[in-house]
Amino acid sequence: MNDSQLQSQLAEIRETYLPEDQKPTVIEPLNGNLVSNLTVKDTTYYQSWAIDTDLAVGDQVFGDRTVEKAAFSVIPEALLHSELILTPCDAKNSSVEQAVFTAAEDITVYAGFDSRIESVPAWASDWTEETMTVQTSNDVTFKLYSRQVNAGETVSLGSNGQSASVMN
Repeated sequence: MNDSQLQSQLAEIRETYLPEDQKPTVIEPLNGNLVSNLTVKDTTYYQSWAIDTDLAVGDQVFGDRTVEKAAFSVIPEALLHSELILTPCDAKNSSVEQAVFTAAEDITVYAGFDSRIESVPAWASDWTEETMTVQTSNDVTFKLYSRQVNAGETVSLGSNGQSASVMN
């Protein structure tokens, strides 16, 4: 029996014999046009991750907040209609790696951080601070940081480790 067959048999046994509350959580990777194989690492908030493939004013800011609670109100022209990874706002206090993804083509990746944070998370310390910002309907300004990524390159979105007084 090869490894693939063994894994298949083990999965069948888990599905058949484990009680529902003991079955492992299976998190399928998400895919967009530019973001490929977005794999959520922090299983606490995995259901709040999504990809918006046509960013526009009025769109949802976070995967765990409705547009009534937080929508984009100002987006730089250069970023309109771009692809956005929706992250969970509630993960702002998390100390574990959030997710990884692969660039489907050569792209510039932007990360937005609440302007009230005291320091950029360590995983983004080598990203370039931009002059562009985005704003939300609940009066939060996000500073943008960028990084050039080649097709096939993996990008890690590390832990946030922020306080409860800021947004993710």
